[in-house]
Amino acid sequence: MILDPPATVAQLPFAPPDSVPIHDFLLGQVSEQYGRHPLEESRPPFICGITGTSYSVAQVEQRVEALARTLAADLQWGGSLDNVDEMDRVAAFFALNSIDTLTASWAVHRLSGVACPISPTYSTQQVADQLRNTKAKLLFTSAPLIESALAAAALVGLPISHVYVLQVPPKAAKGVEIPPDLKTVDKAIEEGEELPPLARNSFTPGQGARQTAFLCSSSGTSGFPKLVKLTHRNVIANILQFVTFERDGATKSKAEVSLGVLPLSHAFALIATAQMGVYAGHSTVILPSIDMGDILQATQDFQISRLWLIPPLIAAMNHSPAYVQKFDLSSVRSVLVGSASLSKEALSRFETLLPGCAMIQGYGMTETTCIVAATSREDVMFGSCGYLMPGMQGRLVTTDGREVDGPDEPGELLLRGPNISPAYFTSDATSTEMLRDDGWLATGDLVAVKKSPQGHKHLFIVDRLKELIKVHGMQVAPAELEAFLLQQAPVAEVSVVPVPDEFAGELPRAYVVKSSEGKALSDDEVRRSLHEKMDEAFHSHKRLAGGIEFLDALPKTFSGKILRSVLKDKAKESITLQDVHVESKVPATQNVEVYTIDSEEDD
Repeated sequence: MILDPPATVAQLPFAPPDSVPIHDFLLGQVSEQYGRHPLEESRPPFICGITGTSYSVAQVEQRVEALARTLAADLQWGGSLDNVDEMDRVAAFFALNSIDTLTASWAVHRLSGVACPISPTYSTQQVADQLRNTKAKLLFTSAPLIESALAAAALVGLPISHVYVLQVPPKAAKGVEIPPDLKTVDKAIEEGEELPPLARNSFTPGQGARQTAFLCSSSGTSGFPKLVKLTHRNVIANILQFVTFERDGATKSKAEVSLGVLPLSHAFALIATAQMGVYAGHSTVILPSIDMGDILQATQDFQISRLWLIPPLIAAMNHSPAYVQKFDLSSVRSVLVGSASLSKEALSRFETLLPGCAMIQGYGMTETTCIVAATSREDVMFGSCGYLMPGMQGRLVTTDGREVDGPDEPGELLLRGPNISPAYFTSDATSTEMLRDDGWLATGDLVAVKKSPQGHKHLFIVDRLKELIKVHGMQVAPAELEAFLLQQAPVAEVSVVPVPDEFAGELPRAYVVKSSEGKALSDDEVRRSLHEKMDEAFHSHKRLAGGIEFLDALPKTFSGKILRSVLKDKAKESITLQDVHVESKVPATQNVEVYTIDSEEDD
């Protein structure tokens, strides 16, 4: 069964172009040929949420060109841009958010280079490893990270003259002075305004589909992050897909002001928050780092109409309603949540803070550039991640390769479309399994399709396929057990992972963070209560025979995804004979049962 967007979703007005670089698609005079919001009617693409500094679309285009001239002179990248190998021109970005982050990225693209964002949370050694692996030729950083950036550059022999500083507001700089021998991006732009023009960077047909624009890290929740190649056409396609999804084709829409607080080192912010808004003529208010006061103040001051958030930020706002309500947030019309799932309780509490605001939940992965599916304001089902984007197709396949052709039955989601990455930076057996030769991306997500009352097919993420626990050959989805446990009063957060077992192969173990009610009880009391409820609700192979352990907090990525790999390692290290409830073991003869999904909870 092929999954397509419903008929209510507009089709792409044209095929995503493969002969134009991203910056021309967003900023150049040719951009309006591709349905971009009229340049002269567009808001400034980026506004500093602390100082209010901004530049018009025309000014941003000029700054891109001037910066590219200076980079070409400093790195001796002048001359013809024909037949340049973009992987020889990798620029790393180890920096806080800046209104010039995309300006610098597009300047690198202007020189047929590649932008490689690095999380500002990385250690010096991690930054050095990334610089070494990508053979980066230059590095952009910001004041608070200069010491670590220079140390990483020294470890790989990157000259200090190839390190540039993206300026951030004094508050974010934290008193760190920029060394006089480092060039700021503003200084580089000033120099470039006096340099001669560069050769044109005209793409040949198909070049945009081949040429890498960004090297972005996958989330790495189940293992080490991988660098994913995203081409110019990938990015352009996903921009066009989401904007088309939100409006009728490429017609004009009212320009919005969006919040840009999520790290631009992550594809969700880099592609969706920042660049989709440019195409639509919106402004994005950039904040250098996450500070709840800055977020709320900027929302009030700049009349922000769309918040791009992740569950940890929503949780923080939910826990401080009195503080949140001190600010005028009446301008907010929609909130788009990505990167991790949102519980029904969290959603309900947040809706009381912003009544009447449309809550849009999305699904995507770095390998799909960014957004794969999103919910519609007119057809909401809790737990759903919505419909596929226009121009995408999907399939559900069982573990034995059978096509799923009915509703509610889960299968691994396969995807294809113009936004699918062509390759990882380095390939191994796992990456080959994901980015298949037949053009389909194997997401590794176990998905079920359910119809809404309106008859539209919604995608429900049941679990990660690789996270399924095999108990005597029977599949157990951690998300199903987690959904049940989260309904129990003593539980605030939970993650279920496998524990190796000599007889069963694997057994489910729950790592629990207690709620305020749970903290009033002893570990043994909570453990006994949860075991009793699980034994009543589930077949024996789904019970927590691997034990229940308590943590103060679950290990998570910045975006709120649980780091299951950390918990799996913890389980392996701590397992003893006492961890296993022998009486809960399933007889080994029961090894032919097929697991059926009956949970609508999103993982």
